[in-house]
Amino acid sequence: MTDSQPKASNSEQGIAGRFKSWWSAVPEVVDLQDSLIVIDASALLHLYRISPKAREQTLSVMALLQNQLFIPHQAAQEFHRNRFGVATSRIKQFRETRQTLEQAPKEAVALLRSTVAKFESFRTRIMTERQWKPDDHHLDENSLTQRLHGVMDAALSEFEALEAEYDLRPGDVLRMDPVLTRLEEITSGRIGLPYDNDQLEQRIREANEFRYPNIIPPGYADARSKSTPYLAAGDYIVWRQIIDQAVEATGGEFVAVVTNDVKEDWWELDKKGRPTKARSELSQELVETCGRQLKLLTLSSFLDIAAVQLPGEVSEETVERVRVSEVETQMDSVIESLRESGHPNLLALSPFELEGLVRALFEAMGYTATLVDYDPELSKTSSPRSYDILAIDPRTEPPTRTIVEVKRYKNLVASETVRALYGSMLHEGADRGAVVTTSQFGIASRDFADGKNIDLIDGMKLLMLLNEHLGIDVTFTHEN
Repeated sequence: MTDSQPKASNSEQGIAGRFKSWWSAVPEVVDLQDSLIVIDASALLHLYRISPKAREQTLSVMALLQNQLFIPHQAAQEFHRNRFGVATSRIKQFRETRQTLEQAPKEAVALLRSTVAKFESFRTRIMTERQWKPDDHHLDENSLTQRLHGVMDAALSEFEALEAEYDLRPGDVLRMDPVLTRLEEITSGRIGLPYDNDQLEQRIREANEFRYPNIIPPGYADARSKSTPYLAAGDYIVWRQIIDQAVEATGGEFVAVVTNDVKEDWWELDKKGRPTKARSELSQELVETCGRQLKLLTLSSFLDIAAVQLPGEVSEETVERVRVSEVETQMDSVIESLRESGHPNLLALSPFELEGLVRALFEAMGYTATLVDYDPELSKTSSPRSYDILAIDPRTEPPTRTIVEVKRYKNLVASETVRALYGSMLHEGADRGAVVTTSQFGIASRDFADGKNIDLIDGMKLLMLLNEHLGIDVTFTHEN
């Protein structure tokens, strides 16, 4: 395999032309049929997280673009290293959901019996002389069980319909499951060659001894969490294999890398921590080695472009559902990481990650909660929304609508933030509002919120709620 070297074709350019990757805007859309399309392991693994319909449309697009596809050997290895865990996690979700639905009536009976017992204790304390027995009023365990018999049948029936739609079973992932079967057809002849031992050793040293200590992307962001130098160098090995292929391949101005790895060592992030475009260092490195432009795409943005360029292959619904599933997967990863870390620093999260964590908190508290920016219906409206989460409490009649603003702050939350939320409550017709912050509220904010159905959740209360409802023990570390 040829070790890629910088091209000399741009050596006559000046400081603007030669470093165009640092200042020139990348086109929003690239011609997929005239690009080298690299599919990363994270995008391939996401096929196990989406519905069969969305998956089939995604695979159909990949099949139509087969001649443009390239899977780095390292990415294919990482796909197989993580495939079993990702596939079985979705199957586990089905199993746990069934158990939750089946146990709900029993838990309801236990709660009702506990409430009746407390009422009996109350009667004893006030020393009434009247006789009253729960059994006489059908409040015994057997009577309550009979009255709740079949109460969850409709939900269980719908669950079974959902389970029937999902085409993977526990035993499937131990053999050629439907996803693997289709990928075998599509990626035949599209997998890159592995590095030999000498090349691999060189790349591992480059990553761990030079690039990562100097914060050169990609791969440095989570290198410390990897157990071996080889695993730590994984992202860099993928990147080098992409460059090698881009040097050898013919035609096409762009290299489009489809990845759901949205960390800062691949992407430039906006102020909320959401991916916007490829890191300029990566774009520049690709230009200097092969003269091509780099375009990073999440799986959903890849499908969004395909929906236009390959009419009829991808529905708008699929694009939106894949986009939402990407956010949910990212948030699940954040929560899992927080649980596994010892007293993690909540301020290390990006604003977007904190919003996702608060959404999960409201879900755990019994609400149906949605990130406004990623709700297909809410995001269609032209007017900007000055809140982050819409939380609906289905336990009230009618359901209570609460709008939530999340602030990742170190300093005091200004009263203007609370006033703005109240204005949004009036505009949206919301029943309640909440401001959730990692810092504190001043007297002016609390005085204004008083009597207006606005909950002010400061940092200490947030810590307690996360521990109580999500089992996450976090802290705040203010770095200078």
